[in-house]
Amino acid sequence: MPFGNIIGSAFLLAILDWIAVLLAWKRVEYFTKPSVILLLLSWLILAGSQNPHLWWFAAALVFSLAGDILLLLSNKFFLAGLFSFVLAHLAYVLGLNPTFPPINLASVVLFLVVGLTEVQMYRFFFARLESPEKIDFQKPAIIYLIAIGLMVFSALNTMVRPEMEWGIFPAILASAGALLFFSSDTLLAWNKFIHPTRANRMTIIITYHLAQFALIIAAVTNYSY
Repeated sequence: MPFGNIIGSAFLLAILDWIAVLLAWKRVEYFTKPSVILLLLSWLILAGSQNPHLWWFAAALVFSLAGDILLLLSNKFFLAGLFSFVLAHLAYVLGLNPTFPPINLASVVLFLVVGLTEVQMYRFFFARLESPEKIDFQKPAIIYLIAIGLMVFSALNTMVRPEMEWGIFPAILASAGALLFFSSDTLLAWNKFIHPTRANRMTIIITYHLAQFALIIAAVTNYSY
């Protein structure tokens, strides 16, 4: 792939960010976490073609960058950061679907699996959002759960699309990225609403960065080569 030095630098910065999280270097995190997404965005713009579907992936990174900054600043910006990531997931949905999703047995099964998983997530976490100090998170969390569910379904559904729309390798990579994103956000919810630990923070940031790398590399590979 062209411009490999940019994505290589992004990965090195991601590793530095993981170390900063591990060692609680908050000032370093202020630089490294946004810089990873900025470099990924730069690589997408330079390595990507003029295919308009890549614009949605660029938008997803812009909204992700806004979300990262808001979540780094203060807990009082948590809902604003959550909304930024809702927009990021919706942009990913549009980018992952070059045409209307096919309706066949495989896509219906995927939809049911993702939907049932979302219902279980709802039942598990929302029972823990009924206290007065957490109840304001209920409706935003529902919206977020729907958005990431649509993104995960759209990514998994690339594997059952015609190969002219999504090749098998980028489809697998996009699916892996979506599942990593879902895993990261599940751990984030656990860390915020149930039991925060530094080990969880490490896993959250690693899976988050790997998810973004996988989704963007999948998009560039699929739409530019």
